Amino acid sequence: MFTGSRKPHLVKQYTLALGLGAMLGLAAAQPALGWSVEEAAAPYKGSTLKVGIAFVPVMEGLLPLMEEFGKRTGINVKVEQFTHGEWDAKGDADLYSRTGYFDLLMMHHNRAQDWAGNGHVLWINDLMNDPKLRDLDLDPDDFLQPLWDDYCLFDGGKLACYPFMNFQMVYWYRKDFMEDKGEQAAFKAKYGYDLAPAQTFAQYRDIAEFFTRKKGEKLAGKTLEENHYGVGVVGKREQSLTWEWYNILNGWGATVFDESGKPSFNSPMVTEATKWWLSLRDYAPPGVTEAGFIDLFVLMTKGNIAQAIQWVDFAFAIDIPAVSKAVGVYSYAPIPRREASMAPGGWGEAEPLVISTYSKNPEAAYLLMQWLASKETNKRWLEGPGHGLPLRKSSLSVPIVQQHSVFKPLLMSMEHGWFDPSFTDYNQLREEITIQITGAAAGSESIEEALAKIQALAEKIHPGGDINPGQAHVNQFTR
Repeated sequence: MFTGSRKPHLVKQYTLALGLGAMLGLAAAQPALGWSVEEAAAPYKGSTLKVGIAFVPVMEGLLPLMEEFGKRTGINVKVEQFTHGEWDAKGDADLYSRTGYFDLLMMHHNRAQDWAGNGHVLWINDLMNDPKLRDLDLDPDDFLQPLWDDYCLFDGGKLACYPFMNFQMVYWYRKDFMEDKGEQAAFKAKYGYDLAPAQTFAQYRDIAEFFTRKKGEKLAGKTLEENHYGVGVVGKREQSLTWEWYNILNGWGATVFDESGKPSFNSPMVTEATKWWLSLRDYAPPGVTEAGFIDLFVLMTKGNIAQAIQWVDFAFAIDIPAVSKAVGVYSYAPIPRREASMAPGGWGEAEPLVISTYSKNPEAAYLLMQWLASKETNKRWLEGPGHGLPLRKSSLSVPIVQQHSVFKPLLMSMEHGWFDPSFTDYNQLREEITIQITGAAAGSESIEEALAKIQALAEKIHPGGDINPGQAHVNQFTR
């Protein structure tokens, strides 16, 4: 599914180092006789694993599975939960101090170079090739791409992880409003084409304008008891602002790094796309400057936002009556793009678990990592409370994946989307993006001035070269 170019020598090294086509591929085709996680874990019974994660609601279904692993193996699993804003600093502090407090840590891709590339993450090659530890039903060829190669594989065929999380952003829209006959007629009379989920950004803006209405006006035949907004956007000075911006830039056909890895944040296309994106605020709820991705979700649970770009895992939470007034009203589609002939946009973040180099229980940690990535565990996560996210090709045949409208655009976002670079000090650049974009949105400087400052820092931090050093892909920011 990866659309960027790859390093052929890395793929060759990967195959030679692990013999996946022969050793594991053959093993996966054979029944796993004589191996069980209980037996494999017996030498580590009574040990304790500490797992650090950035928690989101979809992970509620994973916590009971981790608890079950502990009961079956006798290994104590203690999970510590943090927000996304807190977690990277917590992980950095543990790894850089080499304390080994956490055995397993969720790794955001932007930390790949600083964590795995700098020796703080244990390569799992030897562990996965240990017959006492290896689940013969693992079937690595069944993992979805780019979760496997592009996140877990490093130079020389070194593996840092198995797929664990697969977050993607997709287009959300009010299907009930889109299907209302009166709204369809009014939309066509005003804009000259049929009302439908936006495929282009021009349609996205038209829909935003059309469904922005005041309290007391009619919408889908009912009188509004409060204002209704045509679009939800993120505007808070936090990392989620960059996620939404990257979705827009990708769908626009813009890039922020060229083929050589040189920054291009101040290009005319990036400027044009950014101005268009900020113009959507005219049709968004007040308080945009305080809305991060979680705040946007909370606003959407009120049911008074017609469309937005949002995470797939929230698609399950919004249909829970206890937390949402918008049960069953949203559906999902690929991210719009500048022209209908272009591939859809997208942005995502796979967040694998990695083993700390300083863990005192690496074998036990590996068994938990492997068990969470197994076919059966992934299937049970998807089918369980709150549902889950697919990690495998075989997961795509699970009934909930076949039936729920969020999964098809999830795969499109994976195929065409971006994800954060992993070069050292990228977090500093991301922080500068949030500062300058929010400043321009507030009118303290022009978009051109903001992008010039971002470009200047980008050139200082990363003047060129691979934006994901030491990994299998060259530059997913270019098509």
